[in-house]
Amino acid sequence: MEATRVTGTSPSHPLAHYEGTYTDTLYGELVVTLRNNALFFNLNNTAKATLAHWNYDTFRGYYEKRWWGQTSATFETSPSGKIQSVSLEGMEFTRSNK
Repeated sequence: MEATRVTGTSPSHPLAHYEGTYTDTLYGELVVTLRNNALFFNLNNTAKATLAHWNYDTFRGYYEKRWWGQTSATFETSPSGKIQSVSLEGMEFTRSNK
């Protein structure tokens, strides 16, 4: 993954705009919050990870259970310019109105 990183990029939105609840009928609920200038991911109160900006709208970091290794998440912006979804390890979540 290191070889694919584009350095010198910034997220397309302020980090607070990525915060929210994202859902999927199969995978459940993913809550994203801002902690210490990084995004904290909580998937169904089971898988938790802190992800820092990697490149563009992709964030990368370690699970709280370090033996699970690293993970990455990529956000998508809607045509209206708002964050609409996030992909976490191939699982697709859509932003909810919660």
